[in-house]
Amino acid sequence: MTKPLCIANLFFRIFIKAMSEKYFLISKLTRVPFVKYKGNAVVLSEKLPMTYDEVVVGLKDNKQNIRTITTFRDETGQIVERSFDYYGKQLRHRIYSRRDSVIGGKEWVDSKKIQELTIAKRTLKTVYLEIKDKLREMHLLTYLWDEKNTRVNHLAKDLQTGRKILSSVFINHVKNEHKFIEYPSVSGKYKPKVLSFKVNKNTLEVKKGSITAQNIKAPIGDEYLGVRAYDMEDARVPIAKYFIHKRKLDDAELVLNNNYVPCENEKDIIAFYSDENGSINFNREYKHKSKKDIINTCAHEVEHAWQWYLHAIQTGGETAYTHRIYLKNDYLKDGEMILEASRYTDAIDKYVTCTENVEEYRKSLLEVKARHKGKKEEENYKSQGHFLRSAFRHIPQEFL
Repeated sequence: MTKPLCIANLFFRIFIKAMSEKYFLISKLTRVPFVKYKGNAVVLSEKLPMTYDEVVVGLKDNKQNIRTITTFRDETGQIVERSFDYYGKQLRHRIYSRRDSVIGGKEWVDSKKIQELTIAKRTLKTVYLEIKDKLREMHLLTYLWDEKNTRVNHLAKDLQTGRKILSSVFINHVKNEHKFIEYPSVSGKYKPKVLSFKVNKNTLEVKKGSITAQNIKAPIGDEYLGVRAYDMEDARVPIAKYFIHKRKLDDAELVLNNNYVPCENEKDIIAFYSDENGSINFNREYKHKSKKDIINTCAHEVEHAWQWYLHAIQTGGETAYTHRIYLKNDYLKDGEMILEASRYTDAIDKYVTCTENVEEYRKSLLEVKARHKGKKEEENYKSQGHFLRSAFRHIPQEFL
């Protein structure tokens, strides 16, 4: 047990020595109150940090090559953000978030998410700073920043034995590569489990021939594999994209709004479809309990988009958006689809919102069909993910 740790410490000392030979320390600040911060790093989180650390180093053979690393911490001292400002390089930023879970009453899991973002050009940072306050009001603090990588580390600890197992879920947003890794609890005795694959960034389908598996069998028959690596905070838009493609609505010009801010009387709304502009809007304040809950919600709302899509093609629609859909599509020719569209048109004409009459709202054909679709996709998602959940059983089940 101690040998791997000694080797790791040796490599770390070698790394530190190499860095000290290459760079020299210019300044170092630790645990300074954030209210005193005057540096150039930006804060991308909604909640402002309490303290910051700052390390500035220079390259010994190039005095202009200055590197500044700024770390922002919350009231408990945990890292919430880290900024990397290297001379001549793209600006990089990492956002950290945490969540605790319990698996079967036997394991406690500390899940830490790390998002890495970059901004394409340094000039864009100036633009960003000018509109930052407005972006904060709109809850769009990562606007102009490109997400490069997302990693969620799940550190599981057996509550009886104290044994720890680390499982990582990694998404490379540039290469569209997803990866699941479970590291062995005893180094050298067991080999890590690795499952990786590539996805189509538009349809979220796994690319054929891209699945590789080490010390684990590759999953078979899991049509939702391409969305399983997403953290719950990030899953709604990719899952909605998946169902849009599955429903053959790629040309419907649907808008996905993940930051809908509800009014006072809309706090209970999870999501809704609007035929005004063809948008699916997610309540940014609603916290889903599991990934299958998100599957249900997204399938439900995409089904509403499908209903209004058929209605628009059949009747011409009532809004500028639905009329545009009518103009770009041919008349329906399939008899069953014509009948389905007619039924939806009738239901739309009689539609009652939940605030007007809850009972009539739930009885509407539109809602009955959408609930059925959501429940069916949720059940399929759960059943087809059994293999992955069994293979990576130290990842909290709600994530998968």
